[in-house]
Amino acid sequence: DAQILSLVAGGSTDKLTAVITPADATNKNMLWASSDETIVTVDANGVVTPVDAGTAVITVTTEDGEYTATATVTVDAAQVVSPPEQEPELPRTGGLPLELMAGLLIYMGAYMAKKEH
Repeated sequence: DAQILSLVAGGSTDKLTAVITPADATNKNMLWASSDETIVTVDANGVVTPVDAGTAVITVTTEDGEYTATATVTVDAAQVVSPPEQEPELPRTGGLPLELMAGLLIYMGAYMAKKEH
């Protein structure tokens, strides 16, 4: 049976399961393959890992080659979350309002100029 699986690039893996019948089959070994490993990879246990956005087909084949099943995997692009905008950092004034700090600096400058004369 065809299956459809949706994942997100760089996101969590998922697992496909293949059932061999009859239950008492002597060879239950399966081979997993991806039609495009730049989109999605699959390991020997059917664990699917999304790599990049796109669509690929995962095929599982019995070791003797007699039976196959497929699953279409669609991988969506990861959504980029922008960090919140930060307020610009204000100059440090030792807790004084900026206007008062500027006034103090002007006063201190005038005082120092007067003292030098």
